[in-house]
Amino acid sequence: LEVMSLLRQLRYRCDEEVKYGAHMAYGGAMGLLFLGGGSRTLGNDAEDVAVLLMAFFPRFPSHTADNQYHLQALRHLYVLAVKYRELEAIDVDTREPVYLPIQIAYENGSTKDITTPCLLPNSPSPLSSLTIISNRYFPLTLHHDKTSATSLQLQPPPQLLVKKKSGHLTYAQDPHALRSLLVQTGGTASRSGTSASQIIKYFSEEPTLLAFAKYLCDLPPFAKKKKLLTDSSTNATNTKCDLLERLEHFCTGVLHECLTQEKPEAIQLYLVLRNGVLSLATDHCNVFDVWDVRLVSTYYRMRQDWDLPSSSNTTTRLLSQDFVALLNETIEKLFASRGLDGKTVTKYARGDSDVVLGLVGCFLVWYDVPFLENGGIHTFDDAMDIV
Repeated sequence: LEVMSLLRQLRYRCDEEVKYGAHMAYGGAMGLLFLGGGSRTLGNDAEDVAVLLMAFFPRFPSHTADNQYHLQALRHLYVLAVKYRELEAIDVDTREPVYLPIQIAYENGSTKDITTPCLLPNSPSPLSSLTIISNRYFPLTLHHDKTSATSLQLQPPPQLLVKKKSGHLTYAQDPHALRSLLVQTGGTASRSGTSASQIIKYFSEEPTLLAFAKYLCDLPPFAKKKKLLTDSSTNATNTKCDLLERLEHFCTGVLHECLTQEKPEAIQLYLVLRNGVLSLATDHCNVFDVWDVRLVSTYYRMRQDWDLPSSSNTTTRLLSQDFVALLNETIEKLFASRGLDGKTVTKYARGDSDVVLGLVGCFLVWYDVPFLENGGIHTFDDAMDIV
């Protein structure tokens, strides 16, 4: 801006000392300052320096028809030295350019930190790699190696496709990372006095997350005032409100966990497993829900038994260990409250009619009891062995 202001002041001068060549120099300097709309710059190779000397000959013409020292055609040779050096970072979700700090490494070992969008600076040493140095975006490094899968092509410079982490805003929305730290420090609706949907807006623009916080993490006004709920009895009213409060508490905790641990895709999995376990307490129990919980429980138990290396243990669990343990405990308590135990297997093997097949099927799946039609139980002794 300082250079542009100086050039504009010089162009305003119109006296006898200012010749046509001076105005041509001011106009050329202004054009070079905004070369290619700010996306191009001049190279520093030997060939580039040669054509620039011919284009910007030190003796400028005194009037429009003065071609004694400087031919008109030579004045356009600067185009041969123009290089496309614009570097942009594009968010893969919004498809919009974003501000992003990156580090440039050269082959001589030197580095330089810049912020996109910008122009790649000239350097006597060839460029080696580009690395994202922001904790708001997932790490990415591009190497200048033609044999590499992440090869960096310098002509033209690449568009860095980046993905923002959950719980962070862009640098344009939050330059000093003040709003993004709200989630990292454990800020919730109960602590800040604001609703979860309002807090989510501070650090996320995902439509699905905003809708989840609005409809599942914030109780409707009528639910917070139990007297406004019209029902035939006070007990039923309190029960509905308690269910809504537990749902809000569960969804708020899940949302906070998934955002802080960079796993928003696990929100749906949490809801599916929770609803599946709750359906067992009703007449709409489904064997596939028990299969899902058992599959998850077995997977995490096997991971613990395998004693994976420490490098693998640093990976964030998709489901928390406490949640999986709570699912197992809830299912087992439900079976115990319904009187399902070893005697249920013997009754099932005998074909007693007083056995509720739907819930018994879930019980057999949970404890890995083979089904009759699969040939798993042939005699009463087989049933006793399983018990």
